[in-house]
Amino acid sequence: MEGYRVMVFLKFIFITLVIFWFAGLVLRAVFARFLRRQAEQYDAAVRGAKRRSNSKKEGEISVERRTEPQRRVREKVGEYVDFEEVS
Repeated sequence: MEGYRVMVFLKFIFITLVIFWFAGLVLRAVFARFLRRQAEQYDAAVRGAKRRSNSKKEGEISVERRTEPQRRVREKVGEYVDFEEVS
C-alpha cells in the first residue's frame, strides 16, 4: 500500500512538471508573437511619420491652424459671460 502511494505521488509530480513545461513553451511562443506584432506596428508608425515629415521640401513653410473649440453651452441657457474676479 505504501509503495502504491509513492508511485501515485511521483506520477502526479511528473505530470505536473510536464504540464508546466508545456505551458511555458506555449506562453513563450505566444509572447514572442505578440512582441513581434507590436514591433512591426511601431516600425510602420515610425516609417509613416518619416514619410510625412520628408514630404516637404527644404525651406518650405507650412502653417497648421487649430480650429476654435465649439462652445458647449446650449442656446436655451443664455449668453455666456466671461468675467474676471476683482480683488
